[in-house]
Amino acid sequence: MKKLGNVTDDLRKWIYLFKNLNKLESLPEGFNQKKFKNLLSYTEVAKFTKEEFQQYLKEMHFEWDTYAEELYTKTRIEEGIKKGVEQGLQQGLQQGIEKGIQQGIEKGIQQGIEKFP
Repeated sequence: MKKLGNVTDDLRKWIYLFKNLNKLESLPEGFNQKKFKNLLSYTEVAKFTKEEFQQYLKEMHFEWDTYAEELYTKTRIEEGIKKGVEQGLQQGLQQGIEKGIQQGIEKGIQQGIEKFP
């Protein structure tokens, strides 16, 4: 593995990391930024044998599928709730209008009876 020397800019750091990815066990000093720390987890994958990598992919696919199913379910529930609220409001508004009309008619009849006995 090449010595770091005076690697200061990000491009040189990325080049260094990618050239040495399969040999790294930890990040060298000066690579404290989050973007470099995230790469560290991939160094383990880079060292996998073919069989380990296949198993890793199966596990990742399972996790991705599980996440996608949970996200889909959550989205559908949120959409269902939103639709239910909209329908409830519409139904309540319609019932309110109908009740208001009925009360208006009853009040009009009552006033008519009082005015013209």
